Amino acid sequence: YCTGGSGMAVGLDGSESGVEYQLLLGGAPVGTPVAGTGVAISFGQQTAAGTYTVEARTTTTPACGPVAVNGGASSTSVDVIERALPLVQTVEAVGSTTYCSGGNLDLRIADSQTNIDYELYLNGAPTGDIQSGTTGSPVVWNVSGAGVYTVYGYHDTLPACLLQMSGSVTVSQTPDPVVTFNVTGGGTYCTGGSGMAVGLDGSES
Repeated sequence: YCTGGSGMAVGLDGSESGVEYQLLLGGAPVGTPVAGTGVAISFGQQTAAGTYTVEARTTTTPACGPVAVNGGASSTSVDVIERALPLVQTVEAVGSTTYCSGGNLDLRIADSQTNIDYELYLNGAPTGDIQSGTTGSPVVWNVSGAGVYTVYGYHDTLPACLLQMSGSVTVSQTPDPVVTFNVTGGGTYCTGGSGMAVGLDGSES
């Protein structure tokens, strides 16, 4: 399970009435014994990493046990493993955050982790642009759309432990100049004259 999660459920696939079952972690008791019911029982969600086993004793007098619960080689114990979240990196622009029509720019995180994938999000939605990390190396995305970019990192095997990276970058496009103005003026002038005025019939601020 992922760090910060609710842990993993641990239980038995069957039990006996008149018997109580004690969960052990590394041989040490965890919680209080659970009474058998004749059906499967649960010890609840466990967040401590390690190998869990179970021992049983009767509730009669004298109590018999404890004895290890052994359902076979494949179910004598279970392991609970806590998987660390990806390290938080900072999303940043490489240079300007504004581009001209038809242009593009680069975004990056300056460091990454091996076996972690990083996906670029635009305005809160995944773009499908996924880059694999390599410990100590930057990850770079080339973008050509305006909006707010964020990045999520996750393990490339389950559980993914999805985590948003720090920060965001707002990218904007500079409008192209209006090109429908007419060039005015021109003509013929006499040698020694002041020339001819040339201009535009409109302009933009």
